[in-house]
Amino acid sequence: MVLKVIHSIKAHGVKATLIKIRERLRRKHPLLSVPVQAQLTPEELESQRNTVFPRRITFSIITPLYNTPLNYLREMLASVCAQTYADWELCLADGSDAAHRDVGAAVKQYAKQDKRIRYIKLSENNGIAGNTNACINMAAGEYIAFLDHDDLLTADALYENMKVICGEGADFIFSDEDKTDETASRFFEPHFKPGFSPDYLRSNNYICHLAVVSKEVADKIGLLDTAYNGAQDFDFVLRATEKAEKICHIPKILYHWRIHAASTASDIANKAYAIDAGRRAIDAHLTRMNLAGNAEETKYPGWCRVRYALLSKPLVSIVIPSKDHTADLSACLRSIQTKSTYENFEIIVAENNSEDPKTFAFYDKIKDARVRVIRYEGPFNFSKINNFAAGHANGEYLLFLNNDTEVLSPGWLEEMLMYAQRPDVGAVGAKLCYKDLTVQHAGVVVTALKDSAAHHVFVGTHKDYHGYFGRLAVAQNYSAVTGACLMTAKRVFKKLNGFDESLAVNFNDIDYCLRAIDEGLRVVWTPFAELFHYESKSRGSGDTERLFKESAAFSEKWVKYAETGDPFYNPNFDPSKGYNFEY
Repeated sequence: MVLKVIHSIKAHGVKATLIKIRERLRRKHPLLSVPVQAQLTPEELESQRNTVFPRRITFSIITPLYNTPLNYLREMLASVCAQTYADWELCLADGSDAAHRDVGAAVKQYAKQDKRIRYIKLSENNGIAGNTNACINMAAGEYIAFLDHDDLLTADALYENMKVICGEGADFIFSDEDKTDETASRFFEPHFKPGFSPDYLRSNNYICHLAVVSKEVADKIGLLDTAYNGAQDFDFVLRATEKAEKICHIPKILYHWRIHAASTASDIANKAYAIDAGRRAIDAHLTRMNLAGNAEETKYPGWCRVRYALLSKPLVSIVIPSKDHTADLSACLRSIQTKSTYENFEIIVAENNSEDPKTFAFYDKIKDARVRVIRYEGPFNFSKINNFAAGHANGEYLLFLNNDTEVLSPGWLEEMLMYAQRPDVGAVGAKLCYKDLTVQHAGVVVTALKDSAAHHVFVGTHKDYHGYFGRLAVAQNYSAVTGACLMTAKRVFKKLNGFDESLAVNFNDIDYCLRAIDEGLRVVWTPFAELFHYESKSRGSGDTERLFKESAAFSEKWVKYAETGDPFYNPNFDPSKGYNFEY
């Protein structure tokens, strides 16, 4: 533990290390709905072996060899041979040096007993990308799966892939994974991943293991590129997901990643060149996707931040519903006016039922020509007020903002706008923090819980903590973001007919995001736009009866999320906890 602390201080600094220690002490136990993945029983394994699928598919398992320790090699081979789905071939290309002839000898012993094991000895070591390409060139199967020479598959790995191929027509599949030690006797650090999140993928290769791709897609994109050695798999995944038509995530651990002194699983810093290669792979991906921008390293090794170029400097209309509480509104306006580095904005204060005469005196004193006060007459209805104010907005982009917020990061508008300008994005959210610098909002997951249909994630976590597998430190996709700070293009707002006015107070923002997703758009959350949020000071917490009524209406409207779950929140987690745990 002392060595880990020293390494963290060297890599991230004293402040980040202290925050990490604080978060780990605060979360003594992982709050999972299942603490570990249950082992399959002999009966379940036999049932899988006897399953007859509607399609006959052969998997080509791609495994380059290089000076592989024999105990790792034998355990890897055994894990492949134990597959409950039997139609596979193991393609092994051996680049080991002369001092490791025992690698080939061990493989040949296995190959004598199982003809599905195919082996070639390379005349020279061509590096991991070149050796992997030699394996791919051997492949005769309809799908290829990537397995490192020192890692392990679970017995049901190919079986589970067959289920989504036959059931959903998937041509790119990835699963959850965990890590194992040098003796393969301990399994830890499970990575329970979200579904396909292109913005998260543009920060790091969260897909990693187990990745399976159809040979048809693989043929379209070509072999691994040696220019990205160290991140050749990341580059391949980026190219494959660009071309795949049906990407599926299997929320089960199907892969055990071996951790030892020299492995990337142990510490990405062991392969610093891989970090640079990963950043360059993201840049190349952005170019192919016609997205102007570039990836930058963050303070967390292995995670990147994409900065998209602003294609123009459009007018942003900031819509702020307000009732009394002029001190809060004044602080909000002042923070926007004095801290924002983006200058082309207008502010529309949507006044609704203020009672304090000082409020109107405050309005009269506003001298900034960019600020307008409009009046909405009628009972409080968040959706109606925002829709009304949006009708008065002149901007190409709308930013809905609570009056009890204050800007923290000067570049917040540029950060949100660079996502909102993308034609594939419907809504963008920010990191909102309590006054004590803990998280109030970092994305929203939709649940099937009776008490609430949606939950914020990472609530109460220090804002500068990286979170579960970097989820608090990089941009990513969610099913929804809060309307307390939500940017959307006006063209999208009009297409969706604004907020649903039948949801007067609660879930109208979540509903808006889900309707955007139904239109083929994405919802993006970014940690690089930060604001304080004091949470509904103007209106209070609202009445419980209305909350339950609107929760029921929302749940009925979006019943599919109760049936299938939120794709961006792994079902292995307790849905009420929102990533508030640490391993």
